[in-house]
Amino acid sequence: MQALCAALVSMDAPPSIQEVKGFAERVRLTTNLFLDDDVPDSLRSLATQLDQWAEALPSVTMVFDGLRQRHIA
Repeated sequence: MQALCAALVSMDAPPSIQEVKGFAERVRLTTNLFLDDDVPDSLRSLATQLDQWAEALPSVTMVFDGLRQRHIA
């Protein structure tokens, strides 16, 4: 996750939207295992936060693209 976040703001070779969507999908598939009611609240709460972050990630990728373009200009 740290590598992807760093790549999103990198000027060198930012990830494509397809790469970000694929990453977010894999994260959401994994966090889904911890969202059931039989999982302790402490784990379920963290998994919910991570799932929400991964859900929003593809849409905010465009914001990073815009910031990169403004920095280049």
